[in-house]
Amino acid sequence: MINARLAASAATLLAAFAVASLFCSAAAGAEQPAAPPSNAHASDYGAHWSCDYGFQRRSDVCVAVAPPPNAYLSSSGGEWLCNRGFQRVDARCMQVKIPSNGYPVNSLYGQGWKCNRGFRVAGNECAIVKLPAHSFLTRSGDEWECERGFLKQNDDCTAVVVPANGYLDDSGHEWKCERGYSRQTVGCRLIQLPANAQLNFSGNDWRCIDGYDRSGEACVARRRGD
Repeated sequence: MINARLAASAATLLAAFAVASLFCSAAAGAEQPAAPPSNAHASDYGAHWSCDYGFQRRSDVCVAVAPPPNAYLSSSGGEWLCNRGFQRVDARCMQVKIPSNGYPVNSLYGQGWKCNRGFRVAGNECAIVKLPAHSFLTRSGDEWECERGFLKQNDDCTAVVVPANGYLDDSGHEWKCERGYSRQTVGCRLIQLPANAQLNFSGNDWRCIDGYDRSGEACVARRRGD
């Protein structure tokens, strides 16, 4: 009985060994990842590779990046960028012509320059921003807005005329009526509340209380079942 158990255990071990041998043979026979080409290094993920700094991939090789005059390698090292004050034109870096009251900017697109604060782009020049009375430069520096209490109209700032029982809104360029008044064309009119009515949330109109519906300028009792 003991011999039979020993024989069975031995057979199991032999079978496991055979399976392990087949697995190792298959793994050994699998295609190994190709070694990285010159000026490249293995990637941290899988069997891929990447070109070293200062080289870029072309097909299955790494070729050196050759910045033209007035250019430098990018942070990735796989391309070149033009120096400040120069702009890429095909494979060269051409000097940007900066107009008076302008300054160079690093940009892959556009004209390569911007105007100083207080000036705006006008073709290939920087034109001064003309500020009318009661105005100020916006954050961008190339446009203007009117001060609080004034409204932009064409090229001027005109005073906002606030009627009686009105006030400037949050923008400062328009007015609203106080609570209890409704806006008319040129002023604020006192709201006359009909019976069974109250001011609405805005305070510039009215609504009927519960159990009543608005009908023209009156509140009528709601019929049962409505």
